[in-house]
Amino acid sequence: MNTKRIFLIGVLCVLAVLTLIPLVVPVFVPWTTLNCRSLYIDIRSGRTRFVRHLYFIPIRDEVHETSCSRSLFPNRDYPPPDWKMDTRLSPYLRNSPHYALHGAATTMRMIDMESELSEEEKNTLRRQILHLWQSGKGKHEAKNLLLETAERKTNQTGQDRKDVPK
Repeated sequence: MNTKRIFLIGVLCVLAVLTLIPLVVPVFVPWTTLNCRSLYIDIRSGRTRFVRHLYFIPIRDEVHETSCSRSLFPNRDYPPPDWKMDTRLSPYLRNSPHYALHGAATTMRMIDMESELSEEEKNTLRRQILHLWQSGKGKHEAKNLLLETAERKTNQTGQDRKDVPK
């Protein structure tokens, strides 16, 4: 009887430790795949991929279309993916290490918010940004291209933009 009780307490302690590991370790080792959420971007099509890791195992892996992938590939005939890290979030941190394409998905959303650009101009800009990423350029070049295009278009229409630095 006493041995069963000791065995039960031992099993409960092991389960408690296993349950607490993914909650405690990220405090000391942030952005570990023990417990994190990662966002990747396909630099060939513009799609995004969300991966949730727990105990180093991807428990959720979802690929999402973006306005970029829908407009450049309307028939969904995507080229083979080339996934690059965009963001990795840990349970207790609201920031991510700065990867080469950190914020790439946000850059694609910023193109959609440019009301001065026509759909054709947006698609040209999307292609240019994907080409920049494929050639090894990072987030800064893509964002600068977006801002320069928006500023050039604004200057053509004669409006004053407050979101574009002078």
